[in-house]
Amino acid sequence: MEKQIEFIDGSTSTVETAVSGLTLLTLQNDGVIDGAFFKGFMKEEVDMSPLPLLQAVYAAYIQHNGKQDSKSYNEFLESYVLDMEVDMIVYFAVITKQGRNKLAEKFEKKTGKAGAKK
Repeated sequence: MEKQIEFIDGSTSTVETAVSGLTLLTLQNDGVIDGAFFKGFMKEEVDMSPLPLLQAVYAAYIQHNGKQDSKSYNEFLESYVLDMEVDMIVYFAVITKQGRNKLAEKFEKKTGKAGAKK
């Protein structure tokens, strides 16, 4: 979603709030953002890079779609828009059994269907 921002000199610029994973990783590699970037979203003090989140979402994407029918990692990063609500759920579902159970419960509540696809 495009928005207008204003600079102190009165000039304006358009910004895009749908930031791709590739932009986040590039900015992290350039030292512009770090784990503190996510602190506003986290309830606990966590210093987390976007990399583990993006890796987990990509892994879940490949698991569901298969390697043959999926975007490459670079294509994925170029087109995937970070969504912390979804990304954190997927991240914890990928790395913990408890996270997978919570993801299944949320799926069931949201859709009224049991047994989210594994």
